[in-house]
Amino acid sequence: ISVLEGILLVQLQIALSL
Repeated sequence: ISVLEGILLVQLQIALSL
């Protein structure tokens, strides 16, 4: 997994938590 992919995963987790 790349750094950018990790960032995208974090963004998804934040979106789901909203």
